[in-house]
Amino acid sequence: DVRTLYEKHRGKETQPTPTEYMNLLQCLAEECSEVCIIIDALDECIDTDGQLIWCDLLTKWKGSVSNMRLLCMYIKAY
Repeated sequence: DVRTLYEKHRGKETQPTPTEYMNLLQCLAEECSEVCIIIDALDECIDTDGQLIWCDLLTKWKGSVSNMRLLCMYIKAY
C-alpha cells in the first residue's frame, strides 16, 4: 500500500522504481470500478529511457486490467 512504499523509501531518501509505482497503481486500481490514467507532456521528459519504461509498463498492465482507460500525450514540437 501507499504507506508501506513510503516507509520503505523515506529512511533511505530514495525514490520508488517504476515497477514499485506500477504495483501500487495496480493495487489501488483493483479497489475501483473504473480507472482513468492520463499522462501528459511525455515530450517534455528529458529521460528518454524513462519514457519508454513507463509506456512499456503501462501498456503491459493495460492489457491485464479491464477497468482501465489509458491516454498518453506526446506532441512533438516542430
